Amino acid sequence: MNQTQIRRVIQKVLNNLGYDSEDALEMVFLTGLVESKYNYLEQLGSGPAKSFFQIEPNTCKDIIENYLSYKITTRQKVTETAKLYDGWHKASTEQLAYLLETNIAFAICMCRLHYRRVPTALPKKGDARGFGTYWKKWFNTHLGAGTIEKFLEAEGRRKDE
Repeated sequence: MNQTQIRRVIQKVLNNLGYDSEDALEMVFLTGLVESKYNYLEQLGSGPAKSFFQIEPNTCKDIIENYLSYKITTRQKVTETAKLYDGWHKASTEQLAYLLETNIAFAICMCRLHYRRVPTALPKKGDARGFGTYWKKWFNTHLGAGTIEKFLEAEGRRKDE
């Protein structure tokens, strides 16, 4: 995948969602780069994660039930930005898995909202180790197989095309 194009798509989605900043663009972009290298829409092996950002449907459901159910304006922005059908927020985990895998804008929204719920600010653009530490703690978690070193290796594969 052309990294310039995916960054442009992420920027458009974040702008429409209303949660855009250089730091947010960087966090979402680097998350996809480390999670899938922008090559995979399904978790390799038998895992449930979907999209370039490798979001689990249960995580998506949690974002909907415990964040978007209280943020109606944001939920409406997700609906508009990802061109979703009415009632999507009541979808089953199987339906959410489908949306994550087939709708890039939806997956970008869920990735951004995942980070939006974190109680500490995003790192500043240019702080690769800070982004890696933030990703490991808040996205990959202590249970995940990812490491900060893996994140930094992925960040080193960045291309300015």
